Amino acid sequence: MILYRGPADKKRFWVCLLSLGTSSVSVQLIMTREVMSTFSGNELVIGLVLGVWLLFTGLGSALGVPVAKRARPERALFWGHVLIAVIPFLQIASIRALPLFWVRGQMLDLTSAVTSSTLILIPYCLVGGGMIPMAAALLKGKETASRVYIADTLGDIAGGLIFSFILVYTLSHWNSLIVLGSLNLLAATTMMSYRALPFLILICLGIGSACSLNLRTLSWRFPGQHVILHKNTPFAQLTISRNGKQLNVLQDAIPLYSTGNLDMETIAHLPLCQVSEGANVLLIAGGVFGTIDEIAKHKPKRIDYIELDPAIVKLDRLIANNLRHSFVHVHVGDGRLFVKKTGNKYDAVIVDLPDPENAQLNRFYS
Repeated sequence: MILYRGPADKKRFWVCLLSLGTSSVSVQLIMTREVMSTFSGNELVIGLVLGVWLLFTGLGSALGVPVAKRARPERALFWGHVLIAVIPFLQIASIRALPLFWVRGQMLDLTSAVTSSTLILIPYCLVGGGMIPMAAALLKGKETASRVYIADTLGDIAGGLIFSFILVYTLSHWNSLIVLGSLNLLAATTMMSYRALPFLILICLGIGSACSLNLRTLSWRFPGQHVILHKNTPFAQLTISRNGKQLNVLQDAIPLYSTGNLDMETIAHLPLCQVSEGANVLLIAGGVFGTIDEIAKHKPKRIDYIELDPAIVKLDRLIANNLRHSFVHVHVGDGRLFVKKTGNKYDAVIVDLPDPENAQLNRFYS
């Protein structure tokens, strides 16, 4: 049987763990994507972030047990919600600032990546983990552990669904943190009396005013470049930056295209010089960055252009309007899967992808 210490404790318990679970999973996903962008989309960082998150959240829970026995849980949970509303902004800014501390264009070794990411992620994990035994202190009874597990799991599920189906499509990571921070500040109001309301309003105004810092902190990831556009997609983070007269398009900090780059001429002309005019061409990626215009010089009969991320296709109007040709047929999806399922035959197949710096790209090189 579950007993609550007071009439308000039931509400505090559920509000705390549901909001904590929702925000912690969403923040975990945001930090994973941010670390991947800083380290050029390398999937190793996914295991790194998850490992650090589990280890130090567990450590935070262990450290929170003796504290929960001595402290007032309401006061501790109040400050816990305030901290996990604010800390993610400092973390995301720190992750984006890491490239300022190494040579431009350099890729960090695994040891440096592990060390820097761990130090940045530890504070949130310790605070979030420590809040779980604090919330449990609001309960009495033999079923306390199971009730804590159920409440936290429901929050985790909600956080995963909200981020995967809403936030990643509609908001930048920075603005998503504003929403999650507001949720935790709202939860903090249930932990203390109304005397703390002016303080929470002040914190909320501070978080709201931080909207303008999104592009500024993004510029730290690309030293010497001016960030023009940044878009969040389910697949990656797309960034358009300017360096002098040069326009650059990057996906998770991996360069996809730069004005003045003539690589598309080599990619298109070398294979198509070996086939006759009126060829059927399959192009995997790169179509909006000039490769289609180069292929068009060989007067193809048809170009099937495959792009995984629809957001890249939408960049065509901003860059060069390469998809204006009537013989171009755009397909959004995985290139390997398209090749496996299509019944069409092609005279030339061109893969215009970056070097295999991560597992997703490596699939096309092996």
